[in-house]
Amino acid sequence: MTQELKFAEIVGLDSSRYISSLNSAFGDLDGDGIAECALALSALDTADFGFKRVLVVLKQKDSVWYLWKTFKSAILSSEDGGVMGDPFQGLDIENNKIFISHSGGSNWRWSFVDSYALVDTTFFLATHFSYWGSFCDEKIEIDFDLFSGQILYSIDLEECGEGFGDNSHLLDSLPKTESFIYKNVKIGLQNRLDTNIRIISPVNGFEIGLLP
Repeated sequence: MTQELKFAEIVGLDSSRYISSLNSAFGDLDGDGIAECALALSALDTADFGFKRVLVVLKQKDSVWYLWKTFKSAILSSEDGGVMGDPFQGLDIENNKIFISHSGGSNWRWSFVDSYALVDTTFFLATHFSYWGSFCDEKIEIDFDLFSGQILYSIDLEECGEGFGDNSHLLDSLPKTESFIYKNVKIGLQNRLDTNIRIISPVNGFEIGLLP
């Protein structure tokens, strides 16, 4: 079904604006028991670096796919991954949520997975998990459920790969973890990559951001 879905056959989509599909996913997003389709597309108009990426969500009726929603701030540019290359890692739909994954960096590598859920007629950021770390050094992980407000922040040791030495000197100070509640954070999918809030944890003063 994924391979047979052609731009020109999607009602309401201006197929002349798009070069290719980066990824697609099918699943029920609005709870009506009928699968929607999410498409990550490369557009003809370029951003400052790389091709501009657009996320579109389609609905199906009588075997015809219709454009439902378009998001221009959901997927990073092809150049935003640094020396690691294109940061976009994938798109999925599970449990009525859209999941989008990115990663990048060099020696210090980062990754984050966001999920988005439909609330009334708007998709909001529902969960955020991110990682920042390097071989044989510290790693930082953030697990944030925006709907409940629960945040788990941890600093721990990354494993030493072959030839990366020994990080036992860090064992005295790590790991450090903190779990707390931070409510009323609402980030729409339409503005996701334009929104990077900063949260300071109440006990240890950890600075928590939602973008690399």
